[in-house]
Amino acid sequence: MNPPVPIASSAPIDRRKAVEERLRAPGAPEALSPALAALGPVFAEFGRYLSSRIDLLPRRVCLHLAEGEAALASRDRRDPLAYDAGVLEALGGAPGRRFFSFDEVPRAVTRWTQVHYAQLAANRPVVVTIVRPDADRLLESDLPRLPQLAPWLDLRPEVLAPAIDDFARTLSSRLDQVQQCNDLILLAEDARAGGGFDAPVCYPDFSTRHVLTTERIYGRPATHSADRESVARQLAIAWMRQALSGRVVPFDFDLEDVRLRDDRLVLVGGALEPQTPAGREEFLRYLVAALGDDPDAAWNWIAEAAAPDAEGQTEYRLRRRLRQAAPFRDGDWSGDDRLAERLLVQWRVTREAGWTIRPHQLHLYRAVHAVSAATMRLAPEKDILLIALRDERWRLGLEAARPSLDPGALPVEMNALLQDLVRLPQQLDDVLTQAASGRLRVKLHVPDAEEGRRVRNRTVALVASLVTLAGVAFLVRHLAPAYGADVERVGALLLLVIGGWLLVAAARL
Repeated sequence: MNPPVPIASSAPIDRRKAVEERLRAPGAPEALSPALAALGPVFAEFGRYLSSRIDLLPRRVCLHLAEGEAALASRDRRDPLAYDAGVLEALGGAPGRRFFSFDEVPRAVTRWTQVHYAQLAANRPVVVTIVRPDADRLLESDLPRLPQLAPWLDLRPEVLAPAIDDFARTLSSRLDQVQQCNDLILLAEDARAGGGFDAPVCYPDFSTRHVLTTERIYGRPATHSADRESVARQLAIAWMRQALSGRVVPFDFDLEDVRLRDDRLVLVGGALEPQTPAGREEFLRYLVAALGDDPDAAWNWIAEAAAPDAEGQTEYRLRRRLRQAAPFRDGDWSGDDRLAERLLVQWRVTREAGWTIRPHQLHLYRAVHAVSAATMRLAPEKDILLIALRDERWRLGLEAARPSLDPGALPVEMNALLQDLVRLPQQLDDVLTQAASGRLRVKLHVPDAEEGRRVRNRTVALVASLVTLAGVAFLVRHLAPAYGADVERVGALLLLVIGGWLLVAAARL
């Protein structure tokens, strides 16, 4: 199959007529991707974006768009840039003056960028990504024409419009190389703090809005690994750690944007979404609710993430649909009862109910779709995202319990508690002596309602912890012979944590 011939016209009127002629009659889903590629970079990129919007389009349409994008990836290339005034201005001068050395033959030419190898110094190889000078003109010309796709996509204009807005924001963010540089710097800082993804070193002094200069990464693509399941686990765990602990989370990427360097994953492309501490906690609660098949708990996150359209269903009806949603029946992606499928089903149900997802949460849903699609390519038989969530929850739990496990950080109240226990017999003897001689005067203290409530809560928590301690000991005793030493170690750790908490709680009662 030959690649489609792009429609090229610089005159706005001719361009409008050419687009209208190409989109005059809606075609079959498999004809959509070639039609978008023929309309130019903006339409072709919008097709790639739509392949991730499984809340808007049927699965078969998303798959056709994704397959069409993959088929065109090796053919849909533009001519290399000429070093005219626009390119030289973006580089900040002639390449030979700006860089120690600069290879003018591009290593890659894509719809929007051109990649060159260069050196900042004799032993400092870098990659220079140049945004094509006509990118802004193409966006200004073709973004207003995207609504003409509504008949092809079978979407109402009021549903398609927010998708076009989000596409424009995402693409503009990816083409703004200053923002890309800042995001990669944050990702690298997260990596040094224990994050899952690493990032190439960025050089802000050699980067502008249209030029990005980064460290040259010598690593192999993630798809070239012999142990594909291991890479899938590493990828899912890295993404989950960024989503629940990092300041930025990748949401618009694929396997071609990931490199394997030693035992690290390096993200060299894609788009990143900021994540606040409060947002991370809320997203974790939402993932746990989906894992526990608790749509009522998941609703708390969805209620903040979405708002009803003018003709959207009521909150009551949407919550009822969320309770009734099931991956095996409503899952339009894989149909399996996987963690990602549960999330994507809720996403689709929310959109079908006439509720619009806000940009931040929309990007998190798209991120779930991206990491799920990548891991399914590597290890289709396993629910890798579920494994990653369980591992990350275990890690976060250990970090939260670490202060209690540190002997040097045990509360000071333990010393006071031991001293009180030593003095207790003498104090009890004094009380009994005073009572026998009739000299005991008891001052009745009636606590107020708030103090009484606190005492009751502490007492209940203490009793519950004692029951939990006994339950853990019982389970460890009966499970250890069957499951080995790992259960004993985990049980000992739990007993230590709960026992320490009991001592602290007893000291405060």
